[in-house]
Amino acid sequence: MSFLLNEEQQMIEDALGRVLRQLWQHTTLADPAAAQAMQRTLWQQLAELGLLGAFLPERLGGSDGGPVETMIVARAFGQHLVRLPVLAQQVMCGAILAHHSDQWPSGFDAQSLGSGGLRMALAAHERERRYDVDRPATQARPTDAGYRLDGSKHFVCDGADAEWLIVSARLDDGLGLFLVPAGTAGLQIEGYPSVEGSALATVHLRDVQVTAAARLCGQADAGRILGQAITQAAFWAAAETLGGCEAAMQQTLAYLQVREQFGRRLASFQALQHRASDLHADLEMLRSQVLGASLSLIADPMGASARADVAAAACLAADTGDRICREAIQMHGAIGMTRDLGIGRYLMRVNFLWRLLGDPHWQQQRLLNHGLEMLS
Repeated sequence: MSFLLNEEQQMIEDALGRVLRQLWQHTTLADPAAAQAMQRTLWQQLAELGLLGAFLPERLGGSDGGPVETMIVARAFGQHLVRLPVLAQQVMCGAILAHHSDQWPSGFDAQSLGSGGLRMALAAHERERRYDVDRPATQARPTDAGYRLDGSKHFVCDGADAEWLIVSARLDDGLGLFLVPAGTAGLQIEGYPSVEGSALATVHLRDVQVTAAARLCGQADAGRILGQAITQAAFWAAAETLGGCEAAMQQTLAYLQVREQFGRRLASFQALQHRASDLHADLEMLRSQVLGASLSLIADPMGASARADVAAAACLAADTGDRICREAIQMHGAIGMTRDLGIGRYLMRVNFLWRLLGDPHWQQQRLLNHGLEMLS
């Protein structure tokens, strides 16, 4: 597949790579104080360069980019194991806010999303519903002043630090999406770290009162727009997985070139050469699938073809990412199991992404459903 970045996109990729090489060291994450300082510095630098909003529309403070810019940023994050709340805020929440054309609730500044000044999270997943977010058990009941929300949300990515939440809830006439300030009475947010260190939260809503203006999108559009947010998140995760696999392969090949066994460099062993060759083929297949999904999203971001291509990329990324990262650890030998070396962090990140957004079996079902939708 022929795919070339234009001049502006190449500038974004170059600037992002330069900033990440200068300011981000994933080994620093083991020290909480140093990690927080590093994250703040990087966040500020990315905001000043306009990279946080590279793929957001102008009305959200972005540069009016699109899927290619999303892929560039996600892939670089995967290569450097960056842990910032871009997936939760700019990707998932941004996809929903981009479709809202009415007035915003009081105190909500949508323009600051692209500049990094607005902390948000999407509260859509529920324990009982697994990955199906379009049939929430959380309820929204109309009141004289607006709506009352009751229920619980789980696995909310970067929810503990959010100033605003987008909460999905079931109405008598369908699905609703609501903007809820973090300090609202009856809202309880319990943060906790995931196995690989990312921040998750459980959100409890008990008689949470919001105004009518807090409801986003129309009744007929809420389900479609939420689905688009999940599709955008899956595309980000596929691109980030691609970047992680690229970095893991690069480190592994470099290690094979210098490590010696029985008086010979590991790279000279034919069995390891064949394994590396197979992994390279898998990586190129994933790269082509992610690039193809970006082209489909450009052509028709809400269409069945785009959703099917993203589901295919997600399905391949979840499976291929796990295999490449495990092989990278194994080909490093015993040192690959150590935390100090860090090669295992790629596997932890890949598995976190696809357990958060949908495992390979669920992605396969999405691919099948969207394929059938295209044929109907």
